[in-house]
Amino acid sequence: MFGHENRLDVGFDVSTNSLRRNANFPSVSFFVDAFSPETPAFNTLNANAALNPGTTTVMNSFDLFLEEQLTVWPGLKVIGGFRTDFVDVDVDNHTSGLQDQKLFVAPTWRTGVVYDALPTTTLYAHYTSGETVPARVDLGRALTFGN
Repeated sequence: MFGHENRLDVGFDVSTNSLRRNANFPSVSFFVDAFSPETPAFNTLNANAALNPGTTTVMNSFDLFLEEQLTVWPGLKVIGGFRTDFVDVDVDNHTSGLQDQKLFVAPTWRTGVVYDALPTTTLYAHYTSGETVPARVDLGRALTFGN
């Protein structure tokens, strides 16, 4: 490019993550007498969600990226790139029977320099942007993440 050596990387990444989460143990305290333990009644535990089936969350991700590496002069390279993540989140609340789905799209970028200081030593510095799921994500009435 412009008479300089360059390398263009283009690619994609695909992943899936399935998480089955049982409901939390009851928010009540059980103090157990070491010498005379008592077992709580089944309906006491069930009323406190100890036996509720919880949720299944499936996250499918498809990511595209493009990165250019340009040799400015021997030993010094400038790098720049873009990436877009497409994350599909599906939630199935087994307790309420509700389901919901959301698609998150997160474009990010990075830039940097790479310097071959010695034949066995390379120095680099880069700056990159990032995205995260918003602090509060409401997936309908199926599940709410965050505060």
